[in-house]
Amino acid sequence: MLPAVTRDAFQRFLRWVVDEELERPDKHRIARDLATAVSRLIDAAGDLAGRRVLDLGSGTGAVAAAAVDRGAAAVVALDLDVDALRRGRAVARRLGAARLSVRADARAAPFRDASFDASLHRGVLVAVDRPATVAAGERRILRPGGRVSCSVTLGAEVDLVSEDPGLTRVWRGLRETLAGAESPAFTERGLIDLYAGADFDQVQVERWDRTVGLDDGDAVARAFVAGPVLGAPPRVAWERAGIPGGLLDEFLARLLLEAERGSPARLVAPEAFLTARR
Repeated sequence: MLPAVTRDAFQRFLRWVVDEELERPDKHRIARDLATAVSRLIDAAGDLAGRRVLDLGSGTGAVAAAAVDRGAAAVVALDLDVDALRRGRAVARRLGAARLSVRADARAAPFRDASFDASLHRGVLVAVDRPATVAAGERRILRPGGRVSCSVTLGAEVDLVSEDPGLTRVWRGLRETLAGAESPAFTERGLIDLYAGADFDQVQVERWDRTVGLDDGDAVARAFVAGPVLGAPPRVAWERAGIPGGLLDEFLARLLLEAERGSPARLVAPEAFLTARR
């Protein structure tokens, strides 16, 4: 069993995030969004003191650091990305936030039945092609009474707010295409059904309307060109659906022009937070 020997590890993790994103003008917003999301996940998980906690799809381990702060007796960070786990271990040592790291697929967590008291994750369900397998696996590895606390972006409800009527018109068509793309586009009802279908009890969802300012090229790229490791970024999904590349290039260029004029568009990305009990 790993000792919880640190305090304020998560706050120090956020400072590390700001240092890592030193050249990004929105680095403090990134840290604030992360703080809000992880705090909601941890609060919803209930009392973690003395518990065994799984940070599923951990990345560098923000949730793991917060779980250590809450007095978890053992924290396991699971991810498929070797580099993320390596960096996460180094950060955890700097923070004094003891945890184990395991390289594995979230759809096939290599743990015995009833091994954990809580499974926590953010964004994992939209990065896999069989989210029901993740939910079923969580039920298997949780002890009776164990809790899931997780969140996903509601892809079908993402919206763009712009002062440019032309951008708004193009966005409406692109959003409709994106909502029908192959990547999972969760709704609140769909998220509830996923965990109810995996035989969880007390399934509840709360919503957070997160707003991201598209105020530079990097922010635009993160929103529309980058994407999860196993999922399709928006641009890829649009191209697969037959949207001409020239139209996409013009759309992105106009977003950048809005930012240069000092009136950047804003992306509203609703995030659903779910809790469920085994």
